[in-house]
Amino acid sequence: MDTQLIKDLQKAWSVLVQKELYNSVIDEKKHGRQKVDVLAIDTTIMRLKRAGYFDHPDMSAKQMCEVLGVDAIIISKYTFSEPYSNSEGVMLELIARDLSPFMNAYPLNKAVAILEIYDRESPKPVWGYINRKTTSLGTSHGEIVYNVVRLASRKMPYGK
Repeated sequence: MDTQLIKDLQKAWSVLVQKELYNSVIDEKKHGRQKVDVLAIDTTIMRLKRAGYFDHPDMSAKQMCEVLGVDAIIISKYTFSEPYSNSEGVMLELIARDLSPFMNAYPLNKAVAILEIYDRESPKPVWGYINRKTTSLGTSHGEIVYNVVRLASRKMPYGK
């Protein structure tokens, strides 16, 4: 895989996670379980782009808060592992039709999600959340992100 393709994939995943987190926090706020305001995604991306973040993503949390004009930021990191190639996964999926009671319990994807909240004044996170998830055949990375982000947004410290 070439370097530009890797950067493009990282940016796409970053936007996906940002959208899921934004939607989750907004949903929690609608239901009265969250009391913080969240900067709109388009505004966040525009301000980070103007500040050169996507060319040089080495800003401190304090710098990002200043650029975005917010009191705190959420930083997320995700890792995924797939112990099988796509062709092996397809073969296992075909086998799973005959062995479905056994295959549903057979882990294929492992994911680790880390979410941290940094406020403007502290170089260390003021809140952190780690979720390790193992999924079985047929679970996409998007589904994993959705489930992990939903759970994390419910555990954030700014709820009512």
